[in-house]
Amino acid sequence: MKEVYLEDTPQYLREFCGEGVPLPELAVFEVSSRCNLACSMCPRSLGQSPSGQSGDLPVEAFSGLEILLSQLDHAVLSWIGEPLLHPQLEEILEILNRYDLRVHITSNGMLIDEEMARMLVAKRLDSLALSIDAADEATYRRIRQGGSLVKVKDNIRRIQRMKIRMGSTHPVLQIAFVAMKENASQFPGIVRLATEMGIRHITFGPLDDFGLTEEFALEDAPFLGPQASEGFGEAKALAEKAGISIGIESAHRFYRALGNGPPEYRIDDIFFLPLNPAQTEAKGFRKGCVVPWLHTFVAHNGDVHPCCIAGVVMGNILETPFEEIWRGEAYRTFRKELKSTDPPGICWRCRRTIWNNPQPLRMLADKMEVGSQEAHGLGWGELQHDQGERPYRLIAREASLFLRNNRKPVLSVELTGRRPRVVTGQVLVNDKSLGAFRVRPGWQSISFPVGNEDEEILAVRFKLPSGDSGVGVHSVELADEASRSSGWLLPQSAANLRCFVWLKDAWTVGWQWLRLAVRYVLKGISRRLG
Repeated sequence: MKEVYLEDTPQYLREFCGEGVPLPELAVFEVSSRCNLACSMCPRSLGQSPSGQSGDLPVEAFSGLEILLSQLDHAVLSWIGEPLLHPQLEEILEILNRYDLRVHITSNGMLIDEEMARMLVAKRLDSLALSIDAADEATYRRIRQGGSLVKVKDNIRRIQRMKIRMGSTHPVLQIAFVAMKENASQFPGIVRLATEMGIRHITFGPLDDFGLTEEFALEDAPFLGPQASEGFGEAKALAEKAGISIGIESAHRFYRALGNGPPEYRIDDIFFLPLNPAQTEAKGFRKGCVVPWLHTFVAHNGDVHPCCIAGVVMGNILETPFEEIWRGEAYRTFRKELKSTDPPGICWRCRRTIWNNPQPLRMLADKMEVGSQEAHGLGWGELQHDQGERPYRLIAREASLFLRNNRKPVLSVELTGRRPRVVTGQVLVNDKSLGAFRVRPGWQSISFPVGNEDEEILAVRFKLPSGDSGVGVHSVELADEASRSSGWLLPQSAANLRCFVWLKDAWTVGWQWLRLAVRYVLKGISRRLG
C-alpha cells in the first residue's frame, strides 16, 4: 500500500498554499542592481542575475508598501548589486525609519566616504555587513575584481570613527565571508582582520551558485577539503579568544563543504544529491525550503521574486499591491509545487537547501511536544531550553502545527512567556478561532474547547501581535478535559473589556517584578549574613 504523507493532505496544502499565508517577516529590496565591482562568483558578472538588467528601485515604490512594512521584522536593502550606489538611499532609510523593523545592508565597502559614513550613522542603519572574502590584498583582488582591501579597511575605520564622533553604536558592523576554493586558507586571517577593525561578528557561508553549478565548477562532494577544516577550527579558536561571534549561513552545506562538522550537521549524502523525480516520488522527499513563506525579494524594477536565485516573477509592486501578489495565483502555485516531490526547475538545481524526509500520515500524533514528537508548520524558532531544561520553541508572530484528530474535546497548551509583560494571542483550528488568550511571564497551561471537528487532521495556528513577543510553546495536545489553567483564556467578546484586562496585566507584571525584587534583597541579606 502506498505511503500517504502529511504534505499531500488538503489541510497541509491549505495551511501552506492557501490565501491565508501570513505576510513575510523579511523583505529584500534590491535598491540597486548596479555595481562598481565585477566579483568572480557573482551571477551579475556572468550576465545571469535573477533580477535582470541594471537599474535602481524608485523611492516611490515604497509608498505603496505600508501594510507590508508595518508587518516586517527585517528589511534588507541589498541583493545582487551595490546598494550604496542608489542616489536616494538616504530617503529610503528615512521611509523605513517610520516603521518598527530592523534595516540591514550588505556592501562591498568601497563607497564609504565621509559623507556616506555620516549618513548611515545619522539614519541609524541597524547593521552593515562588509563583503570581504580574503585577508590579503592579492587574494581579495582576484575575487573582488576592481576592489581594494586597503581601501575597504580605511573605510571601515572611517565609519567606526564616525560612530564614536556621533555617539552611536549603529550600524553594527559585520563581515560576510563567502567560502570557496580560492580562499579556503583565509579563515584565520579574516578573524584577525575583524579583530584589527573592531568588528565583533563574522558570517561564513559556502559559495552560493545561484543554480549556476557548471559555471562555478562545484562538485556534489565536499569541495573545500581538510586544510580548510583545520583553518576553520583555528579561526573559531581565535574568534572565541577575541570575543567575536561566528554565524554560519546554509550550515548543512557549509560543514559538508569543509568535509566535517558538528554531529547535528552530518547528514546522509542522499539528502544533498541532485535526485530525479522518480527517486523523490519513491521516497516522498521534499525540498527543505521555507523562503517563499517567510521572505520576499523585490528587484530594482519592482518585480517580486520568491527567493534569491529564482528569475521567475510573482508580480510587480509598481503595478499591483504587494498583498495581492503575496496571496495571488503565481505565489500559491509556486508554493504548492515546492511542497511536492516535483518542485520547480530552479528549486531542483538549488544547492542552498537539501532534501527533507516527509511526515508519514500514519505517524502523526494527537500531541506535539517540542524536542520529541513534532509536526510543525511555519513560524517556529529554534529549539531552546529554560533553566529547568524544559524545551520550547518561540512563536514568530504566527506559528502552526498539525495533530491527528482523536475527537477529544479540549486542546491543551503548555506555554511560557519569556518577557516581563503580558502578551495577547489567538488560537485557530482549521481556520476557526477558538478564542483569545493572554500569556504572563513564566510557565502556564491554557485549554480551549475544540468543538466538533470532523477532519482527520487538525491544523493548529497561534497568532501573536509581533515576532518578538517572547511566547514559547512546549506542548500542544488533544485531551479529555481541561488542564488546570494558570493562564487566562478569554472569549472573543472579552477582548473589549480594556480596563479589566489592563488591570489584570498590570497586576501580573507588577507581581512578577515584586517577586524578583524580594528575591534580590533576600539574596543580598543572605550573602551579608554568610
